[in-house]
Amino acid sequence: MRYVIIGNSAAGTFAAEALRALDPEAKITMISREEGPPYSRCLLPYYLEGAISEEGLYIRPPGFYEVLGIEAYLGREAVQIHPGLKKVFLDDGREIIYDRLLLATGAEPRLPPIPGRELFGVFTFRHLEDARKLRQQALKSRRAVVVGGGLVGVEVAAALRGLGLEVTLVEFLPHLLPQALDERGSSLVQKALASHGIEVILERQVAAILGEDEVKAALLNDGRLIPCDLVVVAVGVRAAIDLLSPWGAEVNLGLVVNDFLQTSLPGIYAAGDVVEHYDLAQGKRGVTAVWPAAATQGRVAGCNMAGRKARLAGYINVNTAEICGLRIAAAGLPKALSKEDHEYYYLDRASCQYRKIVTRQGRLVGMILIGRIEGAGILANFILKGEIIEGYEREILHGNFWAKGRRWWYAGLQPGQVLAANPYLAEGKEYTYAL
Repeated sequence: MRYVIIGNSAAGTFAAEALRALDPEAKITMISREEGPPYSRCLLPYYLEGAISEEGLYIRPPGFYEVLGIEAYLGREAVQIHPGLKKVFLDDGREIIYDRLLLATGAEPRLPPIPGRELFGVFTFRHLEDARKLRQQALKSRRAVVVGGGLVGVEVAAALRGLGLEVTLVEFLPHLLPQALDERGSSLVQKALASHGIEVILERQVAAILGEDEVKAALLNDGRLIPCDLVVVAVGVRAAIDLLSPWGAEVNLGLVVNDFLQTSLPGIYAAGDVVEHYDLAQGKRGVTAVWPAAATQGRVAGCNMAGRKARLAGYINVNTAEICGLRIAAAGLPKALSKEDHEYYYLDRASCQYRKIVTRQGRLVGMILIGRIEGAGILANFILKGEIIEGYEREILHGNFWAKGRRWWYAGLQPGQVLAANPYLAEGKEYTYAL
C-alpha cells in the first residue's frame, strides 16, 4: 500500500504515526513546503518573543521521518493532484503515485485588499518562516500595528510588546477574541494588554498602510494616523483547498468530509484546518483551526486509510493561552445562542477572575475560564461528550465537581457545603446563575 500525506503539521504527523503503527510495511510519503521536523504553530508567538528557541517548537525530533521510515519531500510543494491517475505532482517536476491520499494542507492567512499591503514591513503570521522574518524585522523596529483582535493578533501584539516595541492593536469588532470569549472575558484581556502598555482600538479598520517602499504609518477609517514601521495582519485564515477544488470535491468553508475523514473523491482523505466537519457545540458544520482537533482528525484519518475503522462524530473549539500573564481557557460556545441556552458565571474584575459555563437542555456546551483555569480539561471533555450537568451547575462553575454515582471528581463535600465553603463567593462580586 502506498500512502501519501500532503502537509506535515499536526494532522499529517498524527496520521503518519497511525499509518505506520497499523501498516508497518507500507510506503509512506510526506510532502511539505516546510523544512525540518514538525513543529507547533501554537508556540510561534513564544518563539517570536524569544521565550523559546526554534528547537523548542518541534513536536517530533529531527530524525522523526527516518525512524518511521517515511520518504519525506521537505521544502517541496504539491502543485497538482490527479485523482484519476492517483498522482501528486511536485513543483520540481516529480510525480508520486498513491493508493490513498491525505490532504493535510491546513490553512493560509487572509490578506485583505488594504492599500499598501505590498510594502516592506507588512507581515502575516502563520508559518515558522513568517515568525523568523517578523522577529528579524521586529528587533530593528520601534512601533508596530497589529490588525486583528483574534487569538493570533492578541498573542503577536503581546510578543512584540515583549520585544520592546510600542504596539497598537486594531480590531473591527466591538471586543477582542470574538470566537472564543464574550464581552466580559474580552474586557479582562483588554485590561491585561493595557497594563503592559498595548493600545487597543476597537470598532475601527486599517484603511491603508502608508509609505513609499517601506511602512511608515497606518491610516484608520476614522482618519487617525498611527506612525509605525511594522504591520502584522492577523484577520483569520482560509482553508487551503486549491489542490482538490478543480476536481469537483465537495467544498463549503473547507473540504467537506464524513465521520471517517473521507472527502467526496474516492481514496482521498482530509484532516486538520483544511476540513469542514461537525461542530458539536454549535450543532452545525464548520471549520476549526485549533491544534487538538487537527491532531485527533489526523489520527482518525490515518486509522481509516489503513483499514482500521475509526469514527469521529465531530469536534469542539478549544483555545488556551497566556496573554500578558493572564491565563485563558475556552471551549465550545462563548455565549447563549437561543432560549434553550443558559449562562452561569462568576466575575471579579479586580483580580481578573472569570468563570462561565453555557448549558443547553442540561448539557454543558461552552466554558470560559480566565485567571483561575483549573478543571479546564475536564470541562472541555464534558462539552465533547455532551455531559448532562443539570443540578450541578454551581459546582461545575466553581471547579468543585460533585455527582453521586457519576465518574466526576468528588470534592468530598455535599453540594450545599461546596458553595458555602467556596472562597470565590463573596459580596461585591458580579454574579449570576441564569439569563
